[in-house]
Amino acid sequence: MTQEELNQIRALLQEQETRITEKMQEQETRITEKMQEQETRITENLTQSLTKRIEEGENSLIEMIQDVHKDLDEKIRASETRINIKIENDITKRMDSLFDGYKLTHEMQWQMRDDYDKRIESLEQRISALEMQVG
Repeated sequence: MTQEELNQIRALLQEQETRITEKMQEQETRITEKMQEQETRITENLTQSLTKRIEEGENSLIEMIQDVHKDLDEKIRASETRINIKIENDITKRMDSLFDGYKLTHEMQWQMRDDYDKRIESLEQRISALEMQVG
């Protein structure tokens, strides 16, 4: 083999090496792009999945809060009912009894006043009669 043939072989090998390097770079670029696309899709899918889970969790929490609120409302209403019944049954009766007692006491005071007035009038009449006898 001559020097010229060797140079031609070298030139062919360099061309082949350049083509292979270019094709490898093209393949690397395509692979990088595909990996970026897959990474973007995976990120979007994860974001959607996490968003969905967060929304489900929020909805679940909202439902739980509403249930607790509903239970508290029911308990408050039940307590109000018990308090109203207690007021009607116990306190109202006691107040009526106290009012009746005050009314009876007031009536008795008027009756006693009338009785004292009659006694005083009777005593005054007796005194007047005795004064007339004496005088």
